[in-house]
Amino acid sequence: MPQIEIIPLIRVFEKIEDERKSRGKRYSLVSIMLLCFVAMLCGYKTYSSISEFSNNYHDSMSECLGLGKRSPCAATIHNVLKRVGVKKFEKAISEWVESFTEGEEEVAIDGKTLRGTKKKGGKFSHLLSAFSSKLGITMYQVSTEKKTNEIGMIMELLSEIILEGRILTMDALLTQKKVSEKIISENGDYVMVAKDNQKHLREDIECVILANEWGTIPEVEVFETSEKGHGRTERRKITVSEPIIVEWPGVKQIFKIEREITRKGKISLETVYGLTSLSKEKANPEKLLKLNRNHWSIENKSHYVRDVTFDEDRIQIKNGKIAQLMALIRNIVIGIIRFEGYNNIAQAIRFYAANPFNALALAMLRIK
Repeated sequence: MPQIEIIPLIRVFEKIEDERKSRGKRYSLVSIMLLCFVAMLCGYKTYSSISEFSNNYHDSMSECLGLGKRSPCAATIHNVLKRVGVKKFEKAISEWVESFTEGEEEVAIDGKTLRGTKKKGGKFSHLLSAFSSKLGITMYQVSTEKKTNEIGMIMELLSEIILEGRILTMDALLTQKKVSEKIISENGDYVMVAKDNQKHLREDIECVILANEWGTIPEVEVFETSEKGHGRTERRKITVSEPIIVEWPGVKQIFKIEREITRKGKISLETVYGLTSLSKEKANPEKLLKLNRNHWSIENKSHYVRDVTFDEDRIQIKNGKIAQLMALIRNIVIGIIRFEGYNNIAQAIRFYAANPFNALALAMLRIK
């Protein structure tokens, strides 16, 4: 893990505006946010279980957390969290993450639905996130009511992160001209996939690639990889060409990726067409194939962990604002654990559950 100095998380919590009235306020917002972070790091996943954590460790930890003599109940935690300005908190966390991810080249953008919140009828149950593929931490997220609204929210997300010098990868839904224009206007680059939502674009790319393969146009480069493991053989092949007839903002290269998986004698095939603003000098076929593959780190290192380790999809929080806030805290926890050098998030949580003061130290101290 890179040696990067991280500003203490408690300093970020201190920046969040407390929108509650002073009268009747027993706990500070910083204390509640610290409690949520430490409890989540120890494996307590909902605000009701966070209250249990507070009771379990109250005598030994209350002074450090600033909770006083009485632990907050689940209703109190709920009432405090629903008054947190999520967008302001998102911005504060984004600035915190940007302070140690500046210079990180690859950023994957993808959406995830909070199924438990959606099942309860909660609004804004779909989150669109920007994720550092190398560091394994979510840089920023925005909420929307459903997946099809991602197109409208992508511009807000792009406006909150630094684009210059970065390569943004995304799935086909976000392959839009205005997204490309925004990225290249701020000196960033994109790697996009073209499917049926941009049918003519995909057909144009397919036409050029076929012409190359038939020898009609000589400019084509190919790179292949082959891997064995987990009872299967996986072969990937990328064919890259100049765009020629493809009209798209900033496009420099187009490509076709063929993926062949052999398992127990059965073969499955997948073909994907895409385009990028990266020139040949910036990205050869090998790098483009790697960028495409690294995009799915957001699924493996974030979405999968949140579902399997933190049970996110089964947590039914009707208030979409609180659900978004809890997802944000999970993102922070995952990122901090990765900076501590853990590859197995579940293993880290078991350690911190047995050593809660170590978890508290991660929020209070400067991390390297």
